[in-house]
Amino acid sequence: MFPPARPARAIAELRMPGPAPPRGSPRPARDGLDDAHRASGRSETGPEPARTGGRLVADYLAAQRDALLTAAPGARRGDPDAVHEMRTATRRLRSTLRTFRPLWSHDATEPLRTELRWLGGLLGAVRDTDVLAEILAAAIGAADPALLVGPVADRVGRQLAVDAEAARAGLAHALTDDRYALLLDRLATLVAAPAPDASYRQARAHAREALHRADRRLDAALRHPATTPSSDEPDRTTTVAPDQPDLSTTGAPDQPDVSTTGASDQPDVSTTGASDQPDVSTTGAPDRPDLSTAGARDEPDRAMLHDARKAYKRARYAAEALAPVAGEPADRLVHRLRDLQDVLGDLHDAWLAAGVLQAHAAAAQRDGESPVSYEVLAAHRTAAANDLLALVPRARRRARRPGVRRWLERR
Repeated sequence: MFPPARPARAIAELRMPGPAPPRGSPRPARDGLDDAHRASGRSETGPEPARTGGRLVADYLAAQRDALLTAAPGARRGDPDAVHEMRTATRRLRSTLRTFRPLWSHDATEPLRTELRWLGGLLGAVRDTDVLAEILAAAIGAADPALLVGPVADRVGRQLAVDAEAARAGLAHALTDDRYALLLDRLATLVAAPAPDASYRQARAHAREALHRADRRLDAALRHPATTPSSDEPDRTTTVAPDQPDLSTTGAPDQPDVSTTGASDQPDVSTTGASDQPDVSTTGAPDRPDLSTAGARDEPDRAMLHDARKAYKRARYAAEALAPVAGEPADRLVHRLRDLQDVLGDLHDAWLAAGVLQAHAAAAQRDGESPVSYEVLAAHRTAAANDLLALVPRARRRARRPGVRRWLERR
């Protein structure tokens, strides 16, 4: 739980549920499993211009395997940076096996991808709760204190603490489970195997198709106003008590719709003067900020935008794999794709935070508390989402400039 005056400290307490072991103390016995797998298989080699496409991809997988094993002990202890690093390595492994899967047999990659998805879901449950806690703590800390009526920080922090504890316990258990050991065995077998017999041109073609697929998904999302379910992420719906808000990361029905058409559709969230502040009584519904769905027809599909962001991540990881040979042109594309991903990611987080705050508003009203503070905070997140949505076209143009992609488009 975080009090309004010190959200940062509360986030630290939320992220680190127990004291860290003293420096130099023995690691858990299971850490030896990570070391054993790190020692097995092939190590990453330095960049060599003569490397084939198959060798580049295999070396990239080996590097991500090593990153996963390096982060695993810290993730097992609940260290947030280690969780983030392990999740990123897991994503890169799974994405690379998907983008370049024609280079291997189905039996060599698909069972491993399934297990990496399982591991990524556990890591994501921890990481997503950390990120959401940071966003909500910052929003509460930046709000005008006059707008915070009732136990706003306590209610939000209490639910996040429950979610964080459950997610960390699930991850800690999984990383000592035989299923994780089997995943490491399969990963070691793949990394130790001879590199796939594929030319650089073949690998580049697979990376190019991944990028074009991401382009098509983003274009479709920006044209498509309907809500469709995301198909490539595990369900991370949080189990909550009957009177608790649903903190699912996919809870689009609880999220306020965001208009992109102008300020006239936005709720008044000004905190600059008493005359502009909403009435925070529990009875004055007309004085609450307007969170109507006006302009929803112009809003792109949120789930499709999220899928497009994940597709661009896969394309970026593919470009990273080819960078030892492609050089600076690949680095430039990676940078532009990361910029686009960041905008889409911040947009997703703003929508998610608004939805969570709206759910808390409903729970507060059921408990006889004023929902207005949560609605005002949700309106701020909705306005932030509108601003971020306006940045998407420019980020898309920058990522599609011919000079940035010329090396990849070469046939």
